[in-house]
Amino acid sequence: MEKFFCKLSGDDFGIIRHCNPSTRKRFIWIGIFMLIIFCACLLSFFYAFFYLSKTRLVGLLLGFLFALIISNIYLLLLSTLSKNLLPTRIQRRAFVFSVLLRLAFVVFIALIVSKPIEVYFFSSSLERDIAEYKKARLEEYSVKTTDHFNGLIKTLEDDLAQRKRLAADDIENDIGNVQRQIANHRRESAELQSKMVIFVENSEYFIERCLKVTTNYPASSLITLLVVVVFLMPAFLKYRMELESDYYKLRKLVEMELVKSEFVAFRERYSEVLSKIAGHKIEFESKFSDPPFDTVRTKDVREIFSEQDLLVELANNAN
Repeated sequence: MEKFFCKLSGDDFGIIRHCNPSTRKRFIWIGIFMLIIFCACLLSFFYAFFYLSKTRLVGLLLGFLFALIISNIYLLLLSTLSKNLLPTRIQRRAFVFSVLLRLAFVVFIALIVSKPIEVYFFSSSLERDIAEYKKARLEEYSVKTTDHFNGLIKTLEDDLAQRKRLAADDIENDIGNVQRQIANHRRESAELQSKMVIFVENSEYFIERCLKVTTNYPASSLITLLVVVVFLMPAFLKYRMELESDYYKLRKLVEMELVKSEFVAFRERYSEVLSKIAGHKIEFESKFSDPPFDTVRTKDVREIFSEQDLLVELANNAN
């Protein structure tokens, strides 16, 4: 189980297993929280997609897929929060801003995951709220539809009344046409309202449930806070690990050796290829004093003379 949770943390188990028990325990806890996060994502997305599709298999497949995606994105973000062990030039403000931006994205993911869970826990109360919301929507639509068709009918009736006052010759035919149009409008109004009733009654209004659980039930914020804390815990455990811990010491040795060995291989290949092209020996030259990390640029120790010195030198040579 220790190996499983350490690997689940997203870090190199080959290094972790050589660390002391307290460091291994920290990574075990990170792995446990990662498992909790995956399960929370799975339950959240399963409930959301099952609610929308009304099919358990679809909810399970899509929930598992999205849980994998979110968990891998989270692991990627978590790996970027590890301390930088290689020599580098760090701009403090840019570094702080990037860390805060990544943590904000973690919180954003946590909020998305928490909403379906909140909807589940407050589902019974939300059913009453959604029933009232559906009733209000139907009443609103009914009023708008009725007003629209009443306006059309009134226009027809006003036009017919005007033609009666003018004593039109074909008034009898006009009366029949207007009555048929009025009957068609009333039938269309009834059909549209009937379709709207079916549409509203069959709609789950999942987004509306997420909004109402936030606005109508303050206790749901406790679930939100719990999910956010769970998402932030692995980042906190990793970021709070001391730079002098045995994990970072071992990891630094591995990374330094890897970079240096790759740089040596690059220099040899560089010299081999370019020397073959040029026909003479060419070596790679760095403008930094600490290759391959390139944090300290080599100072130019050449003595640079002024323009006046050049003119004096030219005058002396001319004489």
